[in-house]
Amino acid sequence: MAHHSVSDWDFSSSNWALDTGTYISSPSSLRWNNYNLKALLKHSITGALVQGRIVTHTRYNKGRYSAGFGWLEFRNNSADGGTGGTNYYVLKLKGSTSDLNLPIDQAQLFRYTTALDIRTINPTFPNSTWYKMRLTWWVSSGVLMVRLEYWDGAQWLSMCDDWSDNQNAYASNERQRIGVCGYASSTPIQSWFDDTEIWIPAT
Repeated sequence: MAHHSVSDWDFSSSNWALDTGTYISSPSSLRWNNYNLKALLKHSITGALVQGRIVTHTRYNKGRYSAGFGWLEFRNNSADGGTGGTNYYVLKLKGSTSDLNLPIDQAQLFRYTTALDIRTINPTFPNSTWYKMRLTWWVSSGVLMVRLEYWDGAQWLSMCDDWSDNQNAYASNERQRIGVCGYASSTPIQSWFDDTEIWIPAT
């Protein structure tokens, strides 16, 4: 399902904008103007997503940062109307070092504040370049599996080895929301998302 109305989402602050100058699809993209801004799709639209997928185009005008720029979040237990929650997984695109002139070269999965494995990604993502990626999570024999892929123009390719988590945490929560997060600060450090799709399991 694709949701193009901002009313389908809850935002952690008002420090975002619809950017009519930088986008994949007209008329605009979503631009972050503040550190650690989060947008979560409402639970009332999807229900609890124990398994699912995010597909999105994303872009950053500065490169490598050790805390991460683009974040994809799932299983967030916050109620509609908020974005807090203390139960969720988040995948962070980040850098092995903090050098804003170098491309993003790593991805790391977190179980809330617990850091799980870090991966070197291939390809790396240069500054000021749109790229399309997808994050898929599913449960296999009670183990949470997470896969990060990119679109090379013809097919989806893995960017790194899959993650697995034997805890499969938060799988029984009543609410399991999904969303995008990003790092930004006052210009010139900003991040963008566009043409974001949320996929839910077939019923």
